[in-house]
Amino acid sequence: TVDSNLRRIQCVSTATEYNRHYANLLLAELLYKNDYAQTNRTELLQAVAYFDSLVREAPPLKGGRGDSKHTPNPNDNLVFLASRAHYINGVGYYERDSIVEACAEYLKTLEVMENHFEEKELVKHKARFMALTYGRLGDIFSEQFMMESSITCYQHAFFYCRIEPTSPTGVSNLLTRLGVQYDKLGNKEKMRDYYGQALEAMPSSDNLSYRDLAASKALCDYQLGLGIDHSLAVLRRILVDANDKEERKTRFLTIGAIFAEEGMYDSAMYYLEPLFE
Repeated sequence: TVDSNLRRIQCVSTATEYNRHYANLLLAELLYKNDYAQTNRTELLQAVAYFDSLVREAPPLKGGRGDSKHTPNPNDNLVFLASRAHYINGVGYYERDSIVEACAEYLKTLEVMENHFEEKELVKHKARFMALTYGRLGDIFSEQFMMESSITCYQHAFFYCRIEPTSPTGVSNLLTRLGVQYDKLGNKEKMRDYYGQALEAMPSSDNLSYRDLAASKALCDYQLGLGIDHSLAVLRRILVDANDKEERKTRFLTIGAIFAEEGMYDSAMYYLEPLFE
């Protein structure tokens, strides 16, 4: 639980300077993972500066990324801690609507990682961390309607997520987010392609995320002129599997809108009147 983990963190928080800063990093990560606001901002900023000072003792790759002679540095764990500190500091800035500062911290996270680790070293938890960082940058750019930048970040996130998935649905989620960007750009063909890939990457079809994505693709199919019959068949099948009233209302709206677009108003009213009520 959050409370038990907090007690464990507090037990080591004053042992040494290193432990104190490490504990505040762990606390910030714990709060984030449990959807709590970041309450230790002052201490976290001190931790960021502290781990940055330690990383200065771990020189960057002499030949840059791609230097085949690079061997793991004994301070690599400190480098990863510094990267984590910048990442979670970016989360703190984002929670306070400081978007520019949040982006700067995520970019710093990537800079620290890329300056100290070979590409071949960015596997397992490091690859997952890179995917999460690029994903958060992509989300911010998407919110600002900077679709091209968002697409670039999501593509990098997708690259690392295929090496080490961020979750069972991580790859599918990134493909979906790429599709959303192309939808914003008005490119329905690319949107449909990414949604199709996302559906194939879903580990299970018995969940709301799968049904939402299938419904979006069905609507996209209709908008691309691929015919009403196929799209309605998919949407009605999804409607049967709806788990609650809110989901049924969403499906009613999509089906009703398609019928209205086709000028089939009696059929449209069949779905839209209950939704209105």
